[in-house]
Amino acid sequence: MRDKILAILLILLAFALRIAGILSQSLWRDEVDAILFASAPLKEVLGYFVQPGWNGPLYYLLLKGWLSLAGKGEFALRYFSLLFGVLSLPLILRAAKRFLPKPLALVAMLLSCFSPYLVWYSQEGKMYGLWLFLSTLAFNFHLNALEKGGLKRWLLYLAAVTVCLYVHLHSLFMVLGQLGLYLWPGYRRKWREGLTAHLLLALPFVPVIRWLLPAFLAPNPSGFPYYPLWDMIGILFTGWSCGILSTLWPWSLIPAGLAILGGVLERRKGLLLLGLILAPTLGLFAVCLKKPVFTDRYLIFLAPLFYILLSLGVRFWQTKSKLLGPVLLASLILIDIEALWSQSHFPIKSDFRAAVALFKEYAQEGDVVVFQIPYVRRVFDYYLAGEKIYIPVEGPYTNWGMTPKQVDAYFRKHIGYSRRAWLVLSEAEMWDSRELTEKWFEDKYRPTLRGHFVRVKITLYTRPGPLLSPQVLRYKCFLPLVLR
Repeated sequence: MRDKILAILLILLAFALRIAGILSQSLWRDEVDAILFASAPLKEVLGYFVQPGWNGPLYYLLLKGWLSLAGKGEFALRYFSLLFGVLSLPLILRAAKRFLPKPLALVAMLLSCFSPYLVWYSQEGKMYGLWLFLSTLAFNFHLNALEKGGLKRWLLYLAAVTVCLYVHLHSLFMVLGQLGLYLWPGYRRKWREGLTAHLLLALPFVPVIRWLLPAFLAPNPSGFPYYPLWDMIGILFTGWSCGILSTLWPWSLIPAGLAILGGVLERRKGLLLLGLILAPTLGLFAVCLKKPVFTDRYLIFLAPLFYILLSLGVRFWQTKSKLLGPVLLASLILIDIEALWSQSHFPIKSDFRAAVALFKEYAQEGDVVVFQIPYVRRVFDYYLAGEKIYIPVEGPYTNWGMTPKQVDAYFRKHIGYSRRAWLVLSEAEMWDSRELTEKWFEDKYRPTLRGHFVRVKITLYTRPGPLLSPQVLRYKCFLPLVLR
């Protein structure tokens, strides 16, 4: 009874931690995309399931229903992820009980509750909160099928994995990792049933593999940077240990490293958990050798296993010293609290919320707005909330060798002799690493108003002339972690 009460209290605490800073960050382009994709007509959303190149069609279908009830605001979008992020906690507890005694299973739930990494993605308007919930559910179904067998349990596992696949394509690696369970002595006897079940998984995977394989073999770049294996492991370890931002890094990694070492020294269970984490990571790395497709959130389904392994390590050190285990656990929680505070107080995502507020204050009907990169116009328009007061112009892609002369010709064609033009720069190096767009504006126009925000720079330029006021307005918003 006491364990149930503690579990309920941890669920409530997890909800409080996730709701507290849910609006602290501006929406970034992927989150606005989620709203736009889910807001499409139902026929179009259903078409995502068979359209090559689409990742997460089921998420957008579910989100469409949610947004129709809750609206399309920032809070409504992120609350959908928050719900599933919180509901993942009892599933993590259930999975942890397979590897740990009940009190230590609550430790794994405690670490997941305070995890700044899981809190961050429970506050992100994308599919990761839902995917975490579904992948942990699939893992529990798999363990049930391995322990008790039966057609019903295997069908539940197959259904859960299929749903995961249509929420995120990297669920393929989740399946790869769970094959390692058949090396565990207690599960070896179920290898025939498991093999049959995994062969049946090929059926729902066929529609995806039909377009995914040609896309993988195509020579065009993926848009992701390549990371060596050690760097991939370091990124995952850092994220799972201290979240997206920790001012104590790299010292904040020491307690987690000590706990991982203790978990591995537990031998059998620790090595099994480590193998379940490394197998999908190695599988993804092998794919990246051909075409890089790695970012840490694409392996979020492994995070619960990481916290279970940490809990195993806490137990190991406690057997060596009754004081060491509690001190290690307290260190892990304190580092999480510091990272949670940092994530909620320092802006990290592109701050279009503030940039558009500045634009609204000083914009005039008919102003030209140049977006570099062009894709961020979606976020800009979202915060404008339907106000169409400007003429949009896409910034030129110069990274294939466009010359300054060609840039000049491009802007003369698209801007002409407009007296007022805004330049919005965000992630501009992806499109214009030589900064030719900004150099053109600095040469042809006079900067009248500047705003520097996190990952967004917005400037109002006016052409010199007698009608211009000689006073130059400058608006600067200095925030921590401003990227210029």
